[in-house]
Amino acid sequence: MGREFKKDITFILITGAVLTIFAHLLHIDAQLAAELFMPESQLGWYLRQYSQMPMIIVSVAFLIFIIIPPLRKKFPHLRQVALLWLFTLLFGAGLFVHTFLKDTIDRPRPRETSLLGGSQQYTGAFGIAPHQQQHAHAEFSGKSFPSGHVAMAAMLMVPYFSLRRRKPKTAAAVLSLGVAYAVLVGYGRMVLGAHFFTDVVWGILCVALTAAIGATFIKPQSDFKTRYTFTLMAVAIFALAWFNKFSLTLHHTSQSAEIAFAPQCKKVEIERVATDQPYKAQIKVYGYGGPTSWLTATETSGTIDYTTSFGIFRDLECEAKLQIPENIKHAIVQ
Repeated sequence: MGREFKKDITFILITGAVLTIFAHLLHIDAQLAAELFMPESQLGWYLRQYSQMPMIIVSVAFLIFIIIPPLRKKFPHLRQVALLWLFTLLFGAGLFVHTFLKDTIDRPRPRETSLLGGSQQYTGAFGIAPHQQQHAHAEFSGKSFPSGHVAMAAMLMVPYFSLRRRKPKTAAAVLSLGVAYAVLVGYGRMVLGAHFFTDVVWGILCVALTAAIGATFIKPQSDFKTRYTFTLMAVAIFALAWFNKFSLTLHHTSQSAEIAFAPQCKKVEIERVATDQPYKAQIKVYGYGGPTSWLTATETSGTIDYTTSFGIFRDLECEAKLQIPENIKHAIVQ
């Protein structure tokens, strides 16, 4: 490993450690979560919906560039930038942040914690909590650390690691733009109660760490054969889809006295409501699925089912809370 790589890693890790320690000692996560929380913020929702579009466009452009040999030959100076971008996207913002860290570190989002009226207990960065603290269904309760949206936004700074030797001024501008955009997106996520300050910090640093590693072996003269590109993409997409945990809550209203669930619910709570009220089901589904996959609730002959609208899933489980009119003495729940 070269001296430049060691400097990069040292700076990234020390920066993360210092900011995390200060955030812990000064209670910055909890304070900012409470002070910034504005769930109806238009800026926050706009950034949530559209902040990743620039990175998606750039990623598609770089992928096209890599898989078309004439383009690689015509613009050889872009090969390192494109390869490093795709490497960081797949292994940094993708597998490292969205799959590994989010799956292994149990940290509830701010809006899910008691700080903002939720039911989960607050935990620090890396899911660190008091030993006696217990989480209900902890395996699926925390997806806060680190911020995936911020990691994607921080992708804009990746070209810095390719350009800093050849074009230092351009590289500095790219780095500044990437960090500024990531901070803006991080602010939007904090405003919505989706992430803490340290989630934002480590979302940026995880991408920087991955880019620094990639820059050690992806050189200006590097090239990548088309078949290897497709193989790498296929492996990464499969890993994201197979190991990505998710949870969602579906609300459904029914007029049927028989309600069945697929997949089978492990826990069902029944609440009696006024006679003239319809049946209502609040269903929390969790399991594994691709980041762009989603589910919808449908009803056929009184059975609430889940239809895969897009993507792949595995190991689905659910919990449900039912509201049943009090004049119905018996309700069939499967």
